[in-house]
This record gives sequence, structure tokens and C-alpha cells, in this order.
Amino acid sequence: MSTVRTMLDQKEAKIISVLPEDTLMQAIVALEKNKIGAVLVLDKKGGLKGILSERDLVRYMAKKGPAVEETLVSSVMTKAVFYVKPHQSLDECLKIMLENNFRHLPVLDDKVVIGMVSIRDVMKMVLDERAFQINQLEHYITDTF
Repeated sequence: MSTVRTMLDQKEAKIISVLPEDTLMQAIVALEKNKIGAVLVLDKKGGLKGILSERDLVRYMAKKGPAVEETLVSSVMTKAVFYVKPHQSLDECLKIMLENNFRHLPVLDDKVVIGMVSIRDVMKMVLDERAFQINQLEHYITDTF
């Protein structure tokens, strides 16, 4: 079973983030520009402060209206962030995501953000591994008999 580190090594090493004092409009622009569904909220030193997802934005706008020019990211972001470490397996990652209804998880190594994984990333790699294992087993069975 692959680890989060294995997956990060295969992805583009680009961390998209906003500051807590940025406006929601700035965060929305970052999401759209990078074609992503969530953005990390980091302080100026790179410390993880939260995560802002499309779901957070929809919930906010349904309650408060479209004041995205004035509203700060820090007032809408999810502050209690679940994360994974590079050594964790993809199965562990998937379990956290499914049990907590998350689509994105930051990856931290010694409190430093080194990436973010999406449920799409994890599912693709898990399915690719399963397909490879099945192929190997089929090959073993057919070559044995």
C-alpha cells in the first residue's frame, strides 16, 4: 500500500494558499484560477491556520449573502483542520476523508505544510494499485496452470 508521501511525489509540488486576512473574493479567485475545490489558509510564516472549501463558501453565502468583497477568509474558514502525515497509508487517508465527509486534507511534516491531497487523488491511486494487484494475481494464476 502506498503512502501519502508516494502520492505527493507524483503530484505537482504546488501549495495554493491564502492568508486569513485575505477577502473571500481573493480566495474565490485563487480557487477558480487553480481549478481546485479548497485552499489552505496559512499565516505569513507558512503555519496552517485553516482550510477554505467550496462547501464553506456555499454555506456562508446561503446564510449571509454575497458580501465576498468585505468578508475575511478567517471568518469563514474551517479552523479545526484534520491533516495527514507523509508516512500514513492511502487507506488511512481515505478512512479519515470518508468518516468526516472531507474532500481535501493538508499534509504536514513536523508542523510544516508540504502539500494537500484530494479524495480524487487518493481514490485514483488506490484504484490503480488494486488494478495492478488484480492483474498480477491473474497473471500468476494463468501462468501457473
